[in-house]
Amino acid sequence: MSKLKISLAVLLLLLLFYPMSTTFITPNSLMVSENSPKIQEFEIITSFDWDLTGTPIYIDDTIPGSNWSYTAATYAWCSGAGTMNDPYVIENVLIDGLNSSSCITILNSNQFFTIRNCNVYNAGAAGIFLLNTSNGTLLLNNCSYNNGYGIRILGGENNRIIDNIINHNYAALWIANSHYITISLNVVNNNDDLGIYCGNCNDGEVSENTLKSNYGGLYYSGYNGTLTYNTLENHTYFGLALEWAYNSFVQENSITKNNAVYGGIIFSTAVNNTAFKNSLRNNSYGIYFIGVCYDNIIKENLIENNDLYGFSISSGSDNNSIFKNCFIGNKLHATDNGIGNHWDNGFEGNYWDNYTGLDNNDDGIGDIPYNISGSAGSQDNFPLMVCSPEETTSNGGIPGFNVLTILIIGMLVFLHILKKRKYKLK
Repeated sequence: MSKLKISLAVLLLLLLFYPMSTTFITPNSLMVSENSPKIQEFEIITSFDWDLTGTPIYIDDTIPGSNWSYTAATYAWCSGAGTMNDPYVIENVLIDGLNSSSCITILNSNQFFTIRNCNVYNAGAAGIFLLNTSNGTLLLNNCSYNNGYGIRILGGENNRIIDNIINHNYAALWIANSHYITISLNVVNNNDDLGIYCGNCNDGEVSENTLKSNYGGLYYSGYNGTLTYNTLENHTYFGLALEWAYNSFVQENSITKNNAVYGGIIFSTAVNNTAFKNSLRNNSYGIYFIGVCYDNIIKENLIENNDLYGFSISSGSDNNSIFKNCFIGNKLHATDNGIGNHWDNGFEGNYWDNYTGLDNNDDGIGDIPYNISGSAGSQDNFPLMVCSPEETTSNGGIPGFNVLTILIIGMLVFLHILKKRKYKLK
């Protein structure tokens, strides 16, 4: 095949591939970027090295006969030295809790340890229970079908809960007074109470978890929380709740179909938090402020097709800033019963699909304010004429940059070869 034909074939493939490789934001794909981290697939363990049914694991690092060093020296299912580079490891264990106490209990420990590839079920208290314990990693465990908690952690810090299945418990993951905790890539479905409860958890990171069809979704209270890239769907109490929460960041979560008492996101006694680029679709409320909520920033969220309100602010929630959000297809877009809430940032407001004003100077800002219902008499003074947040792409950076670059290079190569061919023919 000649170079010309090869170049034409390559160019044709690039032209066909380019439209499929570039994602432009539309109202049905807003805010949650395509380059957001994805939930990873992981192997579900179906065979185990040790069946400890009837003999639950109990470690109290303050008691010589049941501490980590004794356990590692005595039992084949425990190994390691308790250091960062050589943590104690409990793995490949199956425990039926026989509806009595917890399957695995770790108390009063600062040793580094990992519980991995274990299946714990039918516990009367919790599948895995940590009390006053730090530096633990719970990885790739199945903590489902327990009569109490899937995982319960009280106190401690620097614990990580990663890639676990926590389904069909009374409550899934319940954490209190535990700081610098990481909760990531867990699947949390069909629990009778809350999916993830993190109460008084300072500096916690909750990311890339999938929570569906629990009573409540994700609850966080404390300082400096980071709640990102989670999927929260089909809960009956709330999708995501910030209560007694300060300086926390809620970004690029997909919060849908929570036809719940409090809807998609509820702020309750929440101060100086930011909700940014979340997708809130088909809930009862998109966002609900109740109680004392102030100095929060709500920006660049998609708030679409919610059954009651897109955004509801109750009395006592004051001095919050709401701008560059898209309100589309909600029964009622917004109501404000607080004081001093700002529905624009002084330059840009929000997009409202029922705005009827004009933009005579074509600056993208409506010429008259948009009125917000409620006792506050609030207005969006700079309503946006189009909902046009930044384009996103699966590759990050400039939309379609990598593919476009290849396309341009291919065209230049083709033109160069064509030019040389014409020159030779002359």
